[in-house]
Amino acid sequence: MTNDAPSNEWSMIWKTRFSHLGYHSVDVAMGIPKEEKEPLRILKTCYDELHQATSELSFFPPILISRGESAWKIAQKYVSNKPVSGLVLLPGKEDEMRLPSSQFEPQFPILFVGMNQATRPPEFLDGWIDQVKLDDVNNEFQEVMNWMDDIGM
Repeated sequence: MTNDAPSNEWSMIWKTRFSHLGYHSVDVAMGIPKEEKEPLRILKTCYDELHQATSELSFFPPILISRGESAWKIAQKYVSNKPVSGLVLLPGKEDEMRLPSSQFEPQFPILFVGMNQATRPPEFLDGWIDQVKLDDVNNEFQEVMNWMDDIGM
């Protein structure tokens, strides 16, 4: 899940890589209307879109991979109400949207991938998550796959 346009090159590359490895994936690109200014309404709309996109995928709860701060917050809202097998938080481009965080009790594996010290996971997740600091963004996919192998996915 990203907060970029549907033609996002990053998501197409990842979707293709997962497909080659036998995974079924869905790209949910959040298109948020520019005229909408209320953060809670934006969050609810995105949550509803994500729920609809994932509700008919599989009997098993999905692994959510979210890229960018807004996507992280939408994923947090989702996992606070719906089951997942895992959550991956990836750095993304800066965005000006300030959505509220949703706290949840992590009862599933979580991976946070950071590119630098400025990129940090939500504070309430301290001690509950696996973290990887990357020197090169080209290693992102491999680090996520290694983590998925480590947790038995």
